[in-house]
Formats: sequence, structure tokens, C-alpha cells
Amino acid sequence: MNRKMNLGAPTVEKLKDFQQGVAASPLYDMLGRIIEAPQAYASTDAILGEFRVTLKACKKFTLEEKHELCTALETVMDLLKMEGSDGMLENWLHGILL
Repeated sequence: MNRKMNLGAPTVEKLKDFQQGVAASPLYDMLGRIIEAPQAYASTDAILGEFRVTLKACKKFTLEEKHELCTALETVMDLLKMEGSDGMLENWLHGILL
């Protein structure tokens, strides 16, 4: 379900703090895009679009790496106060094409 979002300065700071612990990767790049232009992510659909781009860039990850990425994306959802990924993470983890 698409929900309106407002990524204010406190949320952007939380994302920056989280990004500092992330190695150079598609996840790091995704966080950078959101941090640089939070106004472009005014809905959950926009954020999930970024998730989709990131997951596609990581399709050759091992199962362990996939679990780690999903855990990191769940942390991002928590920081953004999102209720879920509409099944996207679970589908990707089990090999269902996005």
C-alpha cells in the first residue's frame, strides 16, 4: 500500500548514521540517493522502487549475503517507519523475480 512519507532532517540523519556502517555496495549507493534528495522519496512506492533497484543489483549474492541485505533493508524500513515491503524482500530472498 502506497503511503505518503516525509523524510525530515532527523530521519535523514538516522540514514546517514546507518550508512556510515555500510561498506561500498548497492545498499550504500541507495542510501546515498535517498540522503541526497529526500524530497524525491515522498511515498513508500518511491522507497520500494529504490529497494527494487538495489535488489536487482545484488541478484548474484549468496544466500547468506541475501539474508544480510534483507536485514539491512528491514533496518532502513524501521528508520523510515515503513510497515513492510509488500512481500518484495521475501520474494527476492526466495528467487522470485521482481
